[in-house]
Amino acid sequence: MPKIHIFRLKALKESNKGRLKLLDYITKTENFKDEKFDLDDVNKSQITDVVSVSFYRSNLTDAYIRQNKKLPVMYASVVFNKPFVTGQLFEFVIYFEFDTSKIKSANQLLNTDLEGKYSTEFVIDNKKETIQMPQFTTYEETAEDICKLLKTDIMLEIIKDQMEKRDEERRKKFGTPSDFCVPKVTYKFDDVVKKYDSGMSVKDIMDNAKK
Repeated sequence: MPKIHIFRLKALKESNKGRLKLLDYITKTENFKDEKFDLDDVNKSQITDVVSVSFYRSNLTDAYIRQNKKLPVMYASVVFNKPFVTGQLFEFVIYFEFDTSKIKSANQLLNTDLEGKYSTEFVIDNKKETIQMPQFTTYEETAEDICKLLKTDIMLEIIKDQMEKRDEERRKKFGTPSDFCVPKVTYKFDDVVKKYDSGMSVKDIMDNAKK
């Protein structure tokens, strides 16, 4: 069975360069996941009481690399976690777009420090905002910068707005607590036992309870 090559673009610290690194081989029947990483201080990832952010290093297949010059490096997934319901609000994705004019072969692509540009994309309500990055620092520093950004007043307002939209979507789909009736007690177990002991049949007991 043909093998699929799994790569990761290793961002080179404090530069506008990156290098593709071969991680592993898998078959078509196998799955692969992006690698989650945590900050040294995990409390920084807690944005509000119910909203947090998780960070991942992106893994890429050889087919994806052949078809794209804009490669995801890492991403931040902003999620909410409330009683009985969790979900994603939005993502930040860090991309590296390399200069293809200097790449003449697959061997060069895999064995060269690629030059290009880094950017951050933020997609919300089907609208995309792109921020150009002068250079990439480190995964951890980038993650910390995202945490700081998420705690600014404007981002907290966006988070609040997205939470309200999720609540409204759930209300439209499932209704509100007032839309549901509290089940009424039809039979009391003690009364049923007493009546049964007195000689009443189960059918008579049930019919009598419904009246």
